[in-house]
Amino acid sequence: MPTNYKKMGLSEKTTLIISILSFLVAFIGFILSDTISDLRKTVEITSIKDSTNLHFLTGKKGYIDTLLLRNEGNETSKNIKLIVTFPHNIPQHEVLSDEDVVKKESNGQKLQISLDRLSNNSKLKLVMFSEKKLDYQVHYIDDNGKNEVTQHTSLNKRSYWDVLSIFVVVISMGIIVWIFRRSSQKI
Repeated sequence: MPTNYKKMGLSEKTTLIISILSFLVAFIGFILSDTISDLRKTVEITSIKDSTNLHFLTGKKGYIDTLLLRNEGNETSKNIKLIVTFPHNIPQHEVLSDEDVVKKESNGQKLQISLDRLSNNSKLKLVMFSEKKLDYQVHYIDDNGKNEVTQHTSLNKRSYWDVLSIFVVVISMGIIVWIFRRSSQKI
């Protein structure tokens, strides 16, 4: 192949170098993407926060906030303790979960919810009512230590980038093969 490269014109060499660089960038991007990294076992607790102003619905003062936590990882989180910290008093609340809630503690400005586990794709829903808009911080402690809860990201956006990188890899490989085939026919 090195002899073919020497016989290529400047435009073919430039196209080949651009194709190889595109291939490498797309391939490395795909390898480092979430699709490939999901092959190793991880716990990923994500949250979706929603707030509804009751004044618009009922004419009464108040807010209903919903915090939906979900384990989107591919490993079970064991001995998990969810800690919700409020700047003021803990609002009225209800806890719903696919898993068994072992213990629920209210301590000053902290609400602690303990579960034996939160399996992958399991959910924990915290519904809260307050007369004022709610503001709170969420983190959890499990067998792996203290962790922050991440905001939910759309899977469609991730898969879009995976498809795009696969497309660039395939196109780049096709151009590389075409250039070498064309240069070998010139001999």
